[in-house]
Amino acid sequence: MDLEIHNKPEPLKIDFTSKDRPRSANRFLYEAEVEVIKREIGDLETIRKSLGFSQRKICQLLMVDPSAWTRWMKGDKVPPHIFRALSWYLKVIEKNPIDHKPNYEMLRVQMEMIIEDLEKSRAQIRLLRIRLIRVAAGTVIFAVFIALMFLFR
Repeated sequence: MDLEIHNKPEPLKIDFTSKDRPRSANRFLYEAEVEVIKREIGDLETIRKSLGFSQRKICQLLMVDPSAWTRWMKGDKVPPHIFRALSWYLKVIEKNPIDHKPNYEMLRVQMEMIIEDLEKSRAQIRLLRIRLIRVAAGTVIFAVFIALMFLFR
């Protein structure tokens, strides 16, 4: 009994550039983690705008090429470690907000501190003026008293 196979089975072809490529358990875990982080903190552009960073600055923060950011904005999948890094960065900002605000925000905070110091200085100057006036008035009164003593002696 001879069986002839006319159609040879084709070798399995896997396209690793396709979006429907086979995924490992770790890949599923990473993608689920990205979805959870996206729900918590938003998409990349929302995060960037809320931090007040330019595209160049956010790329420097994440240590990625700006062309990668552009690809992600056009719809390419963002690697999970990018969302993880942003999530960690936002948690650090929550704990110590002044050290991690954009430059213009730090300048605003510093200006508020300077204005507060200036207002305290103005209050101290007012008090010193009042004291000076009292001392001057006291000195004038004392000088008048001495002059009167010499006149009526």
